[in-house]
Amino acid sequence: MKKTISSAAAGMALLALAASCSATKNMNISELSGRWEITAVEGKAVEMTVPDAEIPYLGFDTATGRLTGNAGCNSIKGAFVAGNGDGKITFDKIASTRMMCPDMNVEQSVLQALDKVTGYKKTGAGNVVLTGDNGTPLVSLRKVEDGAVSG
Repeated sequence: MKKTISSAAAGMALLALAASCSATKNMNISELSGRWEITAVEGKAVEMTVPDAEIPYLGFDTATGRLTGNAGCNSIKGAFVAGNGDGKITFDKIASTRMMCPDMNVEQSVLQALDKVTGYKKTGAGNVVLTGDNGTPLVSLRKVEDGAVSG
């Protein structure tokens, strides 16, 4: 009886391991297309302290390699280059508007984190993390249903 329980437990552990690996596997770059809310930066949840502030987001147009978004106060635009399925991404020529806002903390943390991004990976259904060196999570993203990218 102990062998059966041990075998069942080992089987369940293998299934859990397989599920966790598939949840964090690299994704095809076309899956990144659309609008993504920024939910956390370097492990810290994004909390907007100003009423009616726009939630920070990134919009990826994978057909053109263009990036648009909002860092918490200012609009951002730029370009990105990503390998197809290898989990590598780099941002280029990111520029932002220069409005001064009541709370610039989220803005600054988003822009600083984007400077360090070298990769991306799926972390679950509708969730992606942009990573730095050694796979360090930098920016957590959640897919927005109406993923139209503007700008």
